[in-house]
Amino acid sequence: MKKSELTRRQILDTAYDLFSTRGWDSTNLQDIADRLGITRGPIYYYFKNKLELYNAVVEYSVGNYALEGKACIEGEQPFFEMLETLLNTWLRMRQISNLTNELVSKPELAEQRAIYTRYCDEAYLLLTDRIRKEQEQGTLKSHFAPESLTEWIYVFFNGLLCMVKSPVKSRCKESPEEMIRYFVDIVRTVYSTK
Repeated sequence: MKKSELTRRQILDTAYDLFSTRGWDSTNLQDIADRLGITRGPIYYYFKNKLELYNAVVEYSVGNYALEGKACIEGEQPFFEMLETLLNTWLRMRQISNLTNELVSKPELAEQRAIYTRYCDEAYLLLTDRIRKEQEQGTLKSHFAPESLTEWIYVFFNGLLCMVKSPVKSRCKESPEEMIRYFVDIVRTVYSTK
């Protein structure tokens, strides 16, 4: 990797960390430069302002996880193994949810919200298509609309994230991976043809 690419990636990684932990309002370019031990000059070389950097951070971070999720959904793993892997992948990216939560509430971040929404919509369609194919192959029951299972998966996962972040003591917080396995077992019991 060229030095210029490495510098840009270091800026993105640092900005991602700060934006996702401190938020949009509480992070500025000087914070990022200070964390990297550089002046703001190199940041301005790659990004003309904070908003452009934030846009790149959303595209970079969400895009990387979206590619990982897409590879998982389109891969060769049997459906229920794929589902557990996918949910654990999404769980690993929960720091992104801190970053993307602000996209909903801040009008000035509408462009970034569109990037995130595009990736979410793509994942939804890919997962629904995988469920439809599993039904056609006879591994999943066909008495339900594929979108219904996709939405149930999304509802479970978003509920899991809420519990993980909640101050309430729960099994979800202590062992979210265990809750994912439990959920996948329920899905297998309800939807598997075997």
